[in-house]
Amino acid sequence: MDVPLLKPDPRHHQTENHVIDTSRRWAKVGQLPWAALTKIVDRPPSLWINSDHTKGPGYYDCVSEAEAFTLQNSLALIKPDNFNVEVGPHYYTGKRTYRASFAYNGTNYNVSLTDPVATNKYAADGSHPLKDV
Repeated sequence: MDVPLLKPDPRHHQTENHVIDTSRRWAKVGQLPWAALTKIVDRPPSLWINSDHTKGPGYYDCVSEAEAFTLQNSLALIKPDNFNVEVGPHYYTGKRTYRASFAYNGTNYNVSLTDPVATNKYAADGSHPLKDV
């Protein structure tokens, strides 16, 4: 993608932020073959500071504001292991929730899944394993 940018706009740990030029259109300039992703995968030692979690099924799914300010970036392209989309009622509210459960570099994570393409694909409650994520 060619995304027209005006200037960098880093915010604390979100050093990757830029202001997008909304007067110009984005353009698809090519397609990266799936196999080529292995050449650009990031390999951070961990996703973030693994010290906190929300109530219920969350596992290393949040970072305090103070800890976030100590981080140098907020985006990484990783290759997780044992990736599952978990669908079911919230432990307290009963509202349908979508979570991503996976391991990265020996640490297990269980985080909220908010991608509408992914959440629309899984209607049935349960664990839905995905390969080669």
